[in-house]
Amino acid sequence: MTSETESVRAGLARTYYRGEVNDTGERRTALGILLFAIISGCVLMIPTLTAGPLVLDEYGTFWIMGHDNPLTMWQRSLDYENIPPLSPALRSVSCYLLGQNEVAFRLPSVLWYLASIPAAWWLGRQLLGVVPGSLCALITAWHPLAIGEVRIARCYSLSYFLAGLMFAVTVAWTLRPECKRFALLWVTCAVGLVWSHYLNAGVVILSLAILIWELRVESWTSRGLLLAVSAIFTASLVPLWRPLLRMSIWGESFSYQDDSPILEIISSFWWAGLPAGLLTGWLFNKLLRRSKDRQLRHSSPMFRSLFLWGLMPTVVVAFLCHGDLASLANPRYRIGVQIASAGLMAALLSHRRNVRSSVIAVVVMLAVSWGTQDRLPWETKRLGTVQAAQWKRCANYIQEHGVALEPIYVQSGLGESFLIPQMFDDDVLLDYAGCRMGRFYIQTPHPRIGLPFLWDKEPEMVASYAARLKEQKEHGPKHLWVASAVDTDLNQISLEGFQKILAASGFELVETIQEPTVVLLKYAAVED
Repeated sequence: MTSETESVRAGLARTYYRGEVNDTGERRTALGILLFAIISGCVLMIPTLTAGPLVLDEYGTFWIMGHDNPLTMWQRSLDYENIPPLSPALRSVSCYLLGQNEVAFRLPSVLWYLASIPAAWWLGRQLLGVVPGSLCALITAWHPLAIGEVRIARCYSLSYFLAGLMFAVTVAWTLRPECKRFALLWVTCAVGLVWSHYLNAGVVILSLAILIWELRVESWTSRGLLLAVSAIFTASLVPLWRPLLRMSIWGESFSYQDDSPILEIISSFWWAGLPAGLLTGWLFNKLLRRSKDRQLRHSSPMFRSLFLWGLMPTVVVAFLCHGDLASLANPRYRIGVQIASAGLMAALLSHRRNVRSSVIAVVVMLAVSWGTQDRLPWETKRLGTVQAAQWKRCANYIQEHGVALEPIYVQSGLGESFLIPQMFDDDVLLDYAGCRMGRFYIQTPHPRIGLPFLWDKEPEMVASYAARLKEQKEHGPKHLWVASAVDTDLNQISLEGFQKILAASGFELVETIQEPTVVLLKYAAVED
């Protein structure tokens, strides 16, 4: 095909599977489902905005975006943190406009999640039809593998939205191969995805694979567009190679996560929810079937892409991510494929079913999937914890009673404490390791120094901390603060080791604020 007319005709020829219908009842049903998905999504996000104090990972996000932190946002993200700077940069706009508070900090996550619902509808609408498209949106709004991740103020909500939008644009582009707007929107989503999280590159590759296959026989114009966006996407990866290399080296210090069972990785969404939904749909299709009912069918080649996008990554992770790769089995790293999995689930539960049976099947699937979880959909997974409230109280105490420039030594339980024995002279890393006592709640200037978990194998590190204390005793503030988690043996060992160094360096304990999972200590230099 070389002419624009032939290309458009070929695109239109592939639209037969979109399920165009004139049934007003079906359209009303689809609209009702979509509206319910959006409204219920708003309700599900209320706990996000009312969860209160920041949790551990969120302090890392604020450490990237906080303008009072060391270096620039770009350097903090690419040289020290584990996520690229796009989502923290966008989140900083919210805090700039609405003030530095917990609601403004988490609001972008809510907005990205809500935007993912119409993106999912667009994907499902193009591939499956009006009703299955709305069912895809409903599953996206209630997805048991996504809700807990998108609520936290990290990059996962943005990844959820951008991936769903990119998959939808991928389908739209194959229908109109020479449309420059779709090419521009696709590359924007692709670049945004890899600059939200490094592992999203795999999601982009899955989309690109379908584009290459579908556009291989199209005009030179469409293939030229594909080549151009591929080049732009590849160029956007160049600044990310250095942090990827850094994390591959640092990752050797974090290879301590146990393997997850295969069924746990695959999740009950597939091994419990899908069978329950299929059985329910089959039964109700028999019971509620009427002669005038239209059976929904999905038979297009592009429909098969949902298997590649929505199921294959989970299967690959289940069988490959063990041993040193066990940490990659965490469902948060597959957030980019979950809208595609919602589309695949909607397709499987509506294929050869009437509308009512399809809706009932999806509701049962979601109920069974959530019934096997350890929480309800409106309960937060990691937000609103007791530990978060205790750390905030300790931070507020320092803000109220501390004096500017008094150092705060922190053992927050952050994994980067494993890196300190090799990087104890890197003040930026130490500041990052101490970010749980960061500048979100404590605005007065205080140096933050993270503490390692273990002290006994690095005498040079011990000497470095002792030298800091000696310098403070001779020339610095009289007091210092120690904030430490006490909920694990490693945290206890870290605190006890540092207390020995404090005693040997001439500091005595003058005040203790004890919480169940954290302790705040104030030390004073002893006069010689």
